[in-house]
Amino acid sequence: MRWEANGHQHCGQYQDGLMHGEGSYYVPAEEALYSIEFANGKPSGAGTLVEGLGRDKRYYQVEFDGSTALSDGATPSRKVNSRRPEPNEALLPVCGMLAGPKGGPLGYDHCEPVSGELIWARPPRCDCELFNAAECKGKVVVARRGGTDFNRKLLVAQSAGAVGLIVVGWDEKEQKYMRPICSLTEGPVDGDDLPSHFARDLRVEIPVVYMLKKLEAGLCEGAGCFMHFDAKSPPGWRGGAVYIKGTDKKQRNSEGEAQAQWSDADLTFGNGKQSKTMIGSNGQIIQLNNSDLAAPPKQLKCQIATTSTKRRRDCKVLVGGSEFTVYHFKLSFGDVVWEVLKRYSEFDALDEELNTKYGLPPAGLPPKKWFGLFNPDLIRNRHEVLNVYLNDCVKRPVLVLSPELQAFCEMPEEVLSQLKKGG
Repeated sequence: MRWEANGHQHCGQYQDGLMHGEGSYYVPAEEALYSIEFANGKPSGAGTLVEGLGRDKRYYQVEFDGSTALSDGATPSRKVNSRRPEPNEALLPVCGMLAGPKGGPLGYDHCEPVSGELIWARPPRCDCELFNAAECKGKVVVARRGGTDFNRKLLVAQSAGAVGLIVVGWDEKEQKYMRPICSLTEGPVDGDDLPSHFARDLRVEIPVVYMLKKLEAGLCEGAGCFMHFDAKSPPGWRGGAVYIKGTDKKQRNSEGEAQAQWSDADLTFGNGKQSKTMIGSNGQIIQLNNSDLAAPPKQLKCQIATTSTKRRRDCKVLVGGSEFTVYHFKLSFGDVVWEVLKRYSEFDALDEELNTKYGLPPAGLPPKKWFGLFNPDLIRNRHEVLNVYLNDCVKRPVLVLSPELQAFCEMPEEVLSQLKKGG
């Protein structure tokens, strides 16, 4: 991060002391943040402009001719109103950062699940007091790597009231999470230039993760997110993911099932051994030997079985009739197969619980009905939609490991044991 005498702030790529390449430039007096390419210190070509803070933000597409620096009063040759980008649903793999006292034991006790709205740090490197600090309270802050150490970034984010911190790498060529893992050191933090109200003794109080640069496009400001961590990670690691709520959720394959949100080999740990670490379709980390590479990882699957009706016995006043429909589903995990029987009301209760606790909206439930409940077409349609819903749930890593979904699916002990071991 660099400052001009007029108070302007900028960061990005530099050449001979001038901005050259991708960068961002903030003009405090105008509350204007430019994200654009620079050539010899001057904005050039097309980019974006965000004016204002909080709910007053305004978005624009801008173009500069590259003739004048912003510090010299450059104005866009083209400025067109734009809308805030709509988030796309995504599940982005991350690695937790180790934390602990200097010279002491390091651990991941701070890596706890958290949910909140995404907001980019301004300045993006989070290396000084944030000028959008008031907006960051209660949100998950995103910062770029570089400019300062991770301790100072965390100190700044925590001082702004962030509930989580995502540090995004700078190297486009960084394709995998490799050793060594980034770490945080609790204790005194250098920073005579920081405001007096900042703590000078860092304590890691929120989850902090590292994300590859190639995944940055999925971090849309304003999107709801849920950060969670794998129940079992390789020794010395804490793998996890950031789930981004989006407007394009419920993506389907040709069979109507929710598509897996992880691709094979999203992670590799470069241990040089004749083995491979991959992410399975359920989001679990799987260690594969050469003999296993041809076999796909086990997946939880759900299929429609049949339906039946039962008579109510638990109420004296019968509303809407004395019978109800029970939907049967056949679940499988590898060679383990079992059947569960569920009423629509049980699905409704599960959906409310999952949304309340995890903030993850799976495929929608069929609408509630008060009449025609025993119409064969209605029952068949409900059964199909409920099956899509259940398949969507079991393919979400954070949900398949949740006690709520495990109890609902009545998972056998051997299945629970394998899930805890990572597949």
